[in-house]
Amino acid sequence: MQTSIEIIKEIEAMRVKGAYLNAVQALEALKLLAIEGINDPADELKQKILTASQRLSNANPSWSVVETACLFATQPLLESGSKYNSEAIAGLIDRRGKAFADRMTWAQNEVGQVGANLISDGSVVLVMSYSATLIEIINTAWDLGKRFSVIGTESRPKGEGRVMAEILVKKGIPYTLITDPAQPYFVPRGTVALVGVDTLMASGAVVNKVGTMNLALACHFYGKPLYAATSTFKMSMPSLKGEEVKLKIVEDIGDIAPERLLIQPNFKVENIFFEKTPAALFEGLITEYGIHHPAAARGLWEQTWQTLNKDVCE
Repeated sequence: MQTSIEIIKEIEAMRVKGAYLNAVQALEALKLLAIEGINDPADELKQKILTASQRLSNANPSWSVVETACLFATQPLLESGSKYNSEAIAGLIDRRGKAFADRMTWAQNEVGQVGANLISDGSVVLVMSYSATLIEIINTAWDLGKRFSVIGTESRPKGEGRVMAEILVKKGIPYTLITDPAQPYFVPRGTVALVGVDTLMASGAVVNKVGTMNLALACHFYGKPLYAATSTFKMSMPSLKGEEVKLKIVEDIGDIAPERLLIQPNFKVENIFFEKTPAALFEGLITEYGIHHPAAARGLWEQTWQTLNKDVCE
């Protein structure tokens, strides 16, 4: 069984794929940390949990749901005058974390159902990178008896798209894997384009793996509908206050450049991993509440936050 610090380090190293799974793991890390320190003085345990929560939130600012999950789990500890003993702190983190994870999982499943309605027999679905949400949508559509094919990018430099291709091919779904630069060439063949979301902004804009903008612009040019599939749990809290979303800087350059170039003093590699795509380039957002115009993002999130707090109180 993993320790809390082992899980935190995995999240920081981006070994867990997808924002949704990272949020689940972050909540597990906080729960384990509370259990590991249940015999510590309450003030000490509280500080450990708040420090870990901040560390998890900073691990990848492009995964906003991790920050939101940590904030929700620890919110009572941040309130002035709050007094909990160590056992109560552990119970609090467990209860609030479970409420968040359960509701987020429900939302993820609902997005799968809603998105599957956009796929019909004979469709050619354009995708990119890796997305647990898209896998849910595509698997749901296939399980409903619809027969279609998928075209997806390999998603350099780490090749997450290959992972998604392998998962869907094992399901029996016809899948064509393409290089990232070839994406615009294949867009005219598509019926509908779907992308996952790492962070949803209050404006309806989307932060996702680099290459999303290329797909969006190609879809716009060729008149193909592009949808962003996300539960509202991926709302950026800073964006609600008008702040920009920080993008994760990845130091690992993979095999982008050969060694003979890397040793040159006037040469550098910038591994851009995430990018923001404007709301205007999306036909709509596929959410747990149905398909909505991107401008509805803020209102949908407010509904989610109210429901979350109600779940904890009941």
